[in-house]
Amino acid sequence: MNRRQKALVSSFAAITIGVAVVGCDSDTTSSEDTTSATSAVSTETGSATTGNGDDSGGETFGGLPVYEPSDEVSKAPGSLVLTSPDSVEKIGEFYKNAVRDGDWDIVSETVSRFAASITVKKRGRGASINVAPGTDGSVISISSYPSL
Repeated sequence: MNRRQKALVSSFAAITIGVAVVGCDSDTTSSEDTTSATSAVSTETGSATTGNGDDSGGETFGGLPVYEPSDEVSKAPGSLVLTSPDSVEKIGEFYKNAVRDGDWDIVSETVSRFAASITVKKRGRGASINVAPGTDGSVISISSYPSL
């Protein structure tokens, strides 16, 4: 990955994390609520595991499937950035279906050939999925966080 691609991916990840933090709505959250929400997602946030609760047997991150084919660019607690040779629209449709099949409550959803952004909530956790065009395909950013 060249320097320009790394800069693009880093910028995209920073924007996504900023959106995720704003989505937490910390003004109305007590420390007790935050602790219980954090406990509820501690086993899923920031970890990729084999098996996503369905028959596909794929990896998950924050309770969401990890798109394949993809390559991991970076991973930190609550944040995963991937690249894929597939189109933004194809990946967006994949995640649109995955959140519906996974019983997530959709907070907002926009999927087009130019960009995809899906924000979801489910039992004490939230997630934001963003897909943007990359040099050789698409960049996927998933942020997972406690939510009330």
